[in-house]
Amino acid sequence: MIAYIPARKGSKRIKNKNILKIGKQPLIEIVVRKLNKLSFIKKIFVSTDCHLIKKISEDCGAVCCDLRKKSLAGDKVTFMDLIKYDLPRYCEFANENNVLFTLATAVLIEEKILNNAFKQFSNKKPDILMSCEENSHPIWWSMRKKKSGYLEPIFKNKLYKNSQFLDKTYIDSGMFYFFNLKKIKKYKSHKSAKKILPFKLDFENRCDLNTPEDLKLLKYKFKDFKND
Repeated sequence: MIAYIPARKGSKRIKNKNILKIGKQPLIEIVVRKLNKLSFIKKIFVSTDCHLIKKISEDCGAVCCDLRKKSLAGDKVTFMDLIKYDLPRYCEFANENNVLFTLATAVLIEEKILNNAFKQFSNKKPDILMSCEENSHPIWWSMRKKKSGYLEPIFKNKLYKNSQFLDKTYIDSGMFYFFNLKKIKKYKSHKSAKKILPFKLDFENRCDLNTPEDLKLLKYKFKDFKND
């Protein structure tokens, strides 16, 4: 299995977020060094359009190959665009189709979490194992605003059920994914795969880094994580 980390230069809301320093290390360096400790990973690839990110990544043990194409480095490039048009070159380089796709900002993910996720992926063989968080409030009671300005329930048939009788729901935490490239690239979205195996993350191990507020939360969590 290979590890693949997408780490482009551009980021509108948090500038250069993939190499921001936390605990005196760039985020991507922290992630690469953790991946280096995993026995099931035979090579770590970082896909970037930036020479600085390339240098930082290679200095701590990753392989970058050629810089990513500009057409695949914009803010409109999707998860599936990378899987279909960027990831294959790394899989071909390593002659490997099993992939751990992880974010450069996933610094709160401990090695034991990835080891446990790998075991589940290996045993159950889903189309994709997705790091997830369980919705704390039933989405079945969600409401939307009508043109009139008033609210209406989205799931009217669920209104009269107590929460304990409603199905649990999950959302993509955006931290990491395990999959086989040949299996997943046939889908239009990774979320439309037939066999999605959820791997639930605790609150302290997840932080999708998109806003300055997210960064503050990540710093608080990382500090506690280091002190445990």
